[in-house]
Amino acid sequence: MRTALTLAFCLVAATAAARPDVRTLNCGAVQAAIDRAGAIVMTTGRHTYQRFVARRGLCMADQRRVPARITARDGACTVNGVCAADLFDDLPGFGRSR
Repeated sequence: MRTALTLAFCLVAATAAARPDVRTLNCGAVQAAIDRAGAIVMTTGRHTYQRFVARRGLCMADQRRVPARITARDGACTVNGVCAADLFDDLPGFGRSR
């Protein structure tokens, strides 16, 4: 049991270590990584991460791509983009026409 827990902890730590950290990259490098990968998960804080996408086609059908504001090594930065659900799609008079 102890070996299994140690192995699981190492696997989680290795996965987190493999993720690029936006706090260590400048704004241009973050955007370049997103463009190069198409879709990439990056660490955004001590216990947080975010999936960034280069184009709308990498989002789910009910989502749209929106700009995201992050804190990169060189300060506040807006990158394109993250996938977000349109919260008002289901309300009458709001959202996309069907």
